[in-house]
Amino acid sequence: MSVPRNQFSISLEDSDEVDSITDQVSQLNTDEKPKPDASENPKPDAIEHEVEVRLADLQADPDSPLYSVKSFDELGIHENLLKGVYEMNFTKPSKIQERALPLLLANPPRNMIGQSQSGTGKTAAFVLTMLSRVDYDIDQPQALCLAPSRELARQIMEVVEKMGKYTPMKTKYVIKDSVQKGEKITAHIVIGTPGTVSDMIRKRSLPLGAMKLFVLDEADNMLDQQGLGDQTLRIKKQVPKECQVVLFSATFPDNVREFTKRFAPEANEIRLKATELTVEGIKQFYMDCKSVEHKFEVLSELYSLMTVGQSIIFVRRRDTADKIALRLNNDGHAVVSLHGTMDTVKRDEVMDQFRRGEIKVLITTNVIARGIDIQQVNLVINYDIPLTGSNVPDPETYLHRIGRTGRFGRTGASINFVHDEMSYEQMQEIQNTLGCDIIKVPTDDWEVAHKILKKALNTGASSGIGEACAYQFAAAGANVTITARRMDRLDAVRSHIQAKWPNVQVHAAELDVCVQEQVEQVISNIPGDLANIDILVNNAGLAMGTDPVSDISNDAINIVIDTNIKGLLYVSQCVVRIMKRRKTGHIIMMGSIAGMQGYAMGSIYCATKSAVHAISESLRAETISVPIKVTEIKPGMVETEFSVVRFNGDKSKADGVYKGVEPMTAEDVAECVVFAASRHPRCVVSDVVMLATGQATAGLVHRK
Repeated sequence: MSVPRNQFSISLEDSDEVDSITDQVSQLNTDEKPKPDASENPKPDAIEHEVEVRLADLQADPDSPLYSVKSFDELGIHENLLKGVYEMNFTKPSKIQERALPLLLANPPRNMIGQSQSGTGKTAAFVLTMLSRVDYDIDQPQALCLAPSRELARQIMEVVEKMGKYTPMKTKYVIKDSVQKGEKITAHIVIGTPGTVSDMIRKRSLPLGAMKLFVLDEADNMLDQQGLGDQTLRIKKQVPKECQVVLFSATFPDNVREFTKRFAPEANEIRLKATELTVEGIKQFYMDCKSVEHKFEVLSELYSLMTVGQSIIFVRRRDTADKIALRLNNDGHAVVSLHGTMDTVKRDEVMDQFRRGEIKVLITTNVIARGIDIQQVNLVINYDIPLTGSNVPDPETYLHRIGRTGRFGRTGASINFVHDEMSYEQMQEIQNTLGCDIIKVPTDDWEVAHKILKKALNTGASSGIGEACAYQFAAAGANVTITARRMDRLDAVRSHIQAKWPNVQVHAAELDVCVQEQVEQVISNIPGDLANIDILVNNAGLAMGTDPVSDISNDAINIVIDTNIKGLLYVSQCVVRIMKRRKTGHIIMMGSIAGMQGYAMGSIYCATKSAVHAISESLRAETISVPIKVTEIKPGMVETEFSVVRFNGDKSKADGVYKGVEPMTAEDVAECVVFAASRHPRCVVSDVVMLATGQATAGLVHRK
């Protein structure tokens, strides 16, 4: 059994059933050399790396307000561009953007060499510059951006088209199979790869005479890699001398940095401080495998973790990608390979499916190691340690690979496979160079391994079914967020989990689900990895009294409806939004057989549980394309401390309900919850009816 590691729990002080559980897991990444950046802006304040600014004008003050902005409105760009920026959910510039954009857009134009971590907004910075420099009345190419792979070129173009949606721009891909024979390119903005662009220039299909801006994305790779570097230099020599040259990358090795200063002379420089080159939000692990074959066995065992979100597995050779994909598929694991020798149509199709979340696990070479931004990727696996062409450890490629996760301040995980002394030493050299901590995960104890690698969010955990669910998820290795009305009980649950499962992270927060503002605040304040909710066990099960319809008090009516329907909806709304953004998730609704068949003295409770059933079915239909799994669990007779609450503390009346029959326990229901949560990604347990032995319906029970 495998469940995500982040669990969110809400416990209702007077609930008879579970509240809510949310789980989350990490994912994998692997590939060749493309670059990191953004089709979406970071969350406000999510990226706060300090940057160094070195101005070409040594007399200027880099800390002057002239060289920094706090909003896009301060840039003085056209309102049509601003409209596109804000429609992409950009709220304010990231650190790299607030320092780079004033320099990029200043007149007269100056060259720039820009460096910052993966996922900090570099793409948006140079795309906005291209769109601002173009004269739309002139039908000639005026901005050219080169990327090392077609996948990255297509991603950059997507950002251009979204950001420039309200401008009269014309754009053109110049990648393999995208230009017709004899076609004359007149688009304002051209995005391409060096080989195809060089070919189009040679054939006089791409004129460069009006070029104002020349951008290299993943510049270190473009200038250092054999072949790409020669082609890029030839293109640079043919653009006008006054053309602004902009180089961006997350890494600039020393041997490349000196050359960039000649390639882009008198450039402003902007980069992160050396101490901030690694990404703090990415937890780095390694697994010590016994052999090459054992690497595959470990990978197969990790499959359930890979599919909670999305994962990328990086290998060194193209044939390795295909062989591993074939073996995993033959074992019943759905994976797809991607590499440079594939047909271009197939490559585009695979990437589009991966972006849409239709493919969960991608096995690839370094072809997407750089720049590719798919925010639901939360796990990267280095099946092979990255090496240079001369077979020495490659820390730059390592940084780019793991940078496919942890995008824009989010969290993620990377796992490195080593299988002999040489591969271990290669990983150690990368670790020492980058000054990062890579933590060992055992390969001989999967219970411990899953505890380290998984995260879970559980709601409803102060007592009863909610508490039992919190323990079951913790036992399965899930990190847990528990919420309830009673903080004292939450503290006790948290202490128990920390003592029994010390590797599990626990976050506790007081919450009344009836208060919408409180629900939104508590969920938005869930810290770190736990905020990525994979599984929500939504328990709204308050039942009060056994009065007939004519005698039910208004207070009882209001609190049952507020808790069981409104509270359930408030929590669902917040979590569904998160899951839609992440394009994955599982919602487990705690219903009841009372929602299937009414019984005397149960009208309001039965009505609310019927509503839970209706909401579950609607949600299942509404989120089928995300995809979000929806499960409804309908318990029958369950005895918890909340059974007494129903009778206003009269234990004798509560005991009478179960006289002559053995009811289910909270643990029975929790086991079923975790069972549903740990099924294979290709299937969902849709509806579960649980009855005590001797119970046939809500009202038909055999008593001894």
